[in-house]
Amino acid sequence: LFLTRKELYQEIIDSQLFENSMQYAKYPETASFVALLASQMLQVCSNKDDQYDNFNSLLPLPELHEHFMQSNDDQLIRCVLTLFTNSIYFNTYLINQLTQDEDLVRLKVLIESENSDIQNRTVWCLWNLLRYSDFEKLTKILLFEDLRDILIEISFCMDDFPFIKSVLVPAIMRVDKNIKNANAEAVEPYSSFLSRLIDPLRELCYKEDSPEIMSIAASCLKAVFPDVYKDEQFS
Repeated sequence: LFLTRKELYQEIIDSQLFENSMQYAKYPETASFVALLASQMLQVCSNKDDQYDNFNSLLPLPELHEHFMQSNDDQLIRCVLTLFTNSIYFNTYLINQLTQDEDLVRLKVLIESENSDIQNRTVWCLWNLLRYSDFEKLTKILLFEDLRDILIEISFCMDDFPFIKSVLVPAIMRVDKNIKNANAEAVEPYSSFLSRLIDPLRELCYKEDSPEIMSIAASCLKAVFPDVYKDEQFS
């Protein structure tokens, strides 16, 4: 963990130090540190696109997923959720796994957790899952019990600019594009999902105590709901 902060990414990979460290994912006592190490390495890797395939092949996702499904250790769940959130966009295994029924049940349990940190991390994970899922898996998530309604309700109460800028708004725009490419915006469950986004997104456009949120929310409203944006008559 210390070495990753010294920008020794390539040396850690080449020496097999990272690969050897990942074997500790199978033990509940060390799995949280493995997930944390992987997340820190991923931050360095994010600026090196040519390293993704190599990095991805070393991630012990099946072992961490097993802990994710079974563990009640808050620290472990937090670390694994963060790694999953940041790995979804380049890992089809993770998308396929997290959209299974039993995984969606688990995500619903976590998003209803009394632990606000775990709840928030689950929100981040679900929006990235929606963002990078294909239309079939997107549909499965939107149809799963009342998960989408809980997600929307919590998401727009999170007064967190990095979340709104980096996760929420990009995900809404990507999901909207996915739905419209399938010509499904007028049918369920897509029409009601999009409709439920209008009012909370519009409210963010008037969040005067945060000009940054106002600006990015207005841009999203204009792109996804142009008629609503026009009716608001923003100056």
